[in-house]
Parts: sequence; structure tokens; C-alpha cells
Amino acid sequence: MTIRMVHDPTRELPEMTARLAPVPKLAPVPGPSQDLLDRARVGWERFIDSVDTPSDE
Repeated sequence: MTIRMVHDPTRELPEMTARLAPVPKLAPVPGPSQDLLDRARVGWERFIDSVDTPSDE
């Protein structure tokens, strides 16, 4: 009978995590300003108005 040794990577986990650099905390990113949203809406409406609509014929 042969006994085989199986490598268990979970045994190395505490050692491996100790060697990892700490992950910096992410700073929240502010959302778009109201001015930007208003300008985007105006641009979108201008684009929609410029598209030809198909006729019902």
C-alpha cells in the first residue's frame, strides 16, 4: 500500500495573507452635478429631435 501526501493550500492561507499588502480603503466618488445632468438632458433631447421618425405610410 502506498500513502500519498496531498498538498493542502489552505494550510498556507494565514501565512500568505500576512504577506499581502493592506488594501487601501476606497474613497466615495461624488455623483454628477445637477448642471451636468441638465446639460446631458438638453443634449439628449436635441439628439432625439434630430432623428427622423419613420412615416406611417
